[in-house]
Amino acid sequence: QVNFGSNNNALLPAALSHRASSSGQSVAFGAVVKMQAYIAMPEAQAFKVDEAKKIVHASLGLPKSIRYLSLKDTTERAMDAAITGNAMKLPMATEVTVWNILEVHVPESAAFKMVQDGLMVRDIARGGWRLFGELDFSTLPHQWFKASLPPMGVEAWAEKHLTPRYQVKINSVCCNCQKSGAVWVGGKAFQSEEYCASCWSSFFMTLQDKAKEEQEEVMEQAGELAEGN
Repeated sequence: QVNFGSNNNALLPAALSHRASSSGQSVAFGAVVKMQAYIAMPEAQAFKVDEAKKIVHASLGLPKSIRYLSLKDTTERAMDAAITGNAMKLPMATEVTVWNILEVHVPESAAFKMVQDGLMVRDIARGGWRLFGELDFSTLPHQWFKASLPPMGVEAWAEKHLTPRYQVKINSVCCNCQKSGAVWVGGKAFQSEEYCASCWSSFFMTLQDKAKEEQEEVMEQAGELAEGN
């Protein structure tokens, strides 16, 4: 059973340390003495992950271009990564979103072996580790923490998640709602049309709703086929 904490302030601080191996054998950053890592995800994903006690790429809905799981040194970095990865999937601009952070303790011997085998690589720039493979935490000490985030606001959401992806024009007109102000220019897939933050947010949420409907239809059809057999 998932043990979700209810106090956001209960999120633990960073605790990922390393030093040189006492035997003299080492990698670029030394042997891992104690690894305490974090990975965050939306609540709906967390229930499925905890039931399986395993995280694979499909668990987090990662694109095929990403071939690793990103484990973070702190809960804050884990949350930042999860928010960025789900910015176009959840209505975080206008609604409260609920997240769960998994804290996993990996034994020294297991962590060091994964590093030696090339299955885990230190990602200093992003404050964590890249794990090339699945994370089976069924036998590892672990716990969950829960965090609820208030709506970011459409403008703040756009600045954080649209601006790095699309060209922004400070003074223009949205081609959808005709609102004057800042707009973000879509790429070739959007015929380079210009939309305001609100219309972009609504567009991405509509895409997610359609994807859910299609998935439900597929599941329903699969159920009917199973009953027919």
